Amino acid sequence: MDAKHTFDIAYGLAFNVERAETKSGFKPKYSGSPEDNYYFELRLAGFVCLLELGFTKKLYIAGGDETIGENDVVNRAFAIVQMLICDYGVSSDAVEYLVSAPSTEGNMSAIAEHSKYSKLSAAIVTNNYHIPRALLFSFAYGVHFPMYPAEAFLLAARSRTPEDLEKVFGNTPFAKRSVSGMKGISDALLGQYISKEKK
Repeated sequence: MDAKHTFDIAYGLAFNVERAETKSGFKPKYSGSPEDNYYFELRLAGFVCLLELGFTKKLYIAGGDETIGENDVVNRAFAIVQMLICDYGVSSDAVEYLVSAPSTEGNMSAIAEHSKYSKLSAAIVTNNYHIPRALLFSFAYGVHFPMYPAEAFLLAARSRTPEDLEKVFGNTPFAKRSVSGMKGISDALLGQYISKEKK
């Protein structure tokens, strides 16, 4: 990892979850419909990869409560932390959860409160498509941390190839352009980025 892209702590934004027959008892929610895919599994895998890469030594997941069944209320952030520890082998010392309202705005409010008196360097991680909305609310709450797409960590860790992600996103021209941007960020994470103007 390039030292310019390492932080004392990182905040991961939570996503919808559902019950599953996994060690944690949870998995990212997916309706099964391609047009209703929020790529939560990529966000989760990105959280795993960023810790493996040394992007940070401490990841806080911010998330609110969700009703995932009849009278079955679960905190999303808690469920994600359980997935990271139980299903992916992440150390319990490396992850914690922050309770927030169940929305992007709620996440930012909780992060603002948690970091209010902190002098630690910090960054925020979520899916690439989610960053514009997260930025909108982060500035509204006075949170001025850099944001990174979870998918870039998959590329940096070689967990996925650009071609893999292009296929996941539909192999459209927009998908290819989006993945190209993610690849540029992954190169920067590794200290290997060279702008097209310098090539």
